[in-house]
Amino acid sequence: MESKITYQLAIIVPCFNEAEKLSVGEYLSFLRDNPHCFICFVNDGSTDATEHVLSKISNEFSTRTHILSFTNNVGKGNAVREGVNYVLKNVSSNHIAYLDADLAAPFSELLRLNKLLNDKPNLALVFGSRILTLGSTIQRKRYRHIIGRIIATFISMLLDAKIYDTQCGAKVMTNDCAKLVFKQPFLSQWLFDVELLKRIKKNLGKLEDTTLEVPLKLWEDKGKSSVKFSYGLFVWWDLIKIHLRG
Repeated sequence: MESKITYQLAIIVPCFNEAEKLSVGEYLSFLRDNPHCFICFVNDGSTDATEHVLSKISNEFSTRTHILSFTNNVGKGNAVREGVNYVLKNVSSNHIAYLDADLAAPFSELLRLNKLLNDKPNLALVFGSRILTLGSTIQRKRYRHIIGRIIATFISMLLDAKIYDTQCGAKVMTNDCAKLVFKQPFLSQWLFDVELLKRIKKNLGKLEDTTLEVPLKLWEDKGKSSVKFSYGLFVWWDLIKIHLRG
């Protein structure tokens, strides 16, 4: 009986109407150069040609990719959750990550985060942060940065932890952490990262001891965000719901 391959890293990529932003070449190059990685794409009710574009990638690397498709949009948080649970059930991997489909944070950054998690076995999660530091290239639309900083201040208060950026879509975690924090559905479509961190704190201990926030060297806003501007009016209600859940 053929033994099951254990990948160093299984990556979840949530996709909603990403046909114009998906770089087939970058995905193919990454899969070609990193045979120790597996990618699970979650097509979250897209109404454009996302499924067709994903098939171009999957057809070339059929054993190291999987497309999980939903007819209706379930929101980014629960799309990631479905992808994580698929991987936990069907793929053998050392760590699990998720990454934005447009590769605003490139694969090189995700691999760097994964190496840090390998080097620090006491941690459950390592996540990227869009902090502009010397030598880094963080290209972000000014209005997104301003709104993000306001929301981040309240999130830090909610989590009682000095976290600069909970919403960056580049995170790597241990399988044990993934099994724990992705067990239940998320309340919020877009602030699920906050719920994730809160679950880690509740079940694994202080975030300062169990997680590591790492400034990215490269991050670039690409195209329009799928988060509607009007969501800013409801984000506070999501934060309240997350707080009340305890």
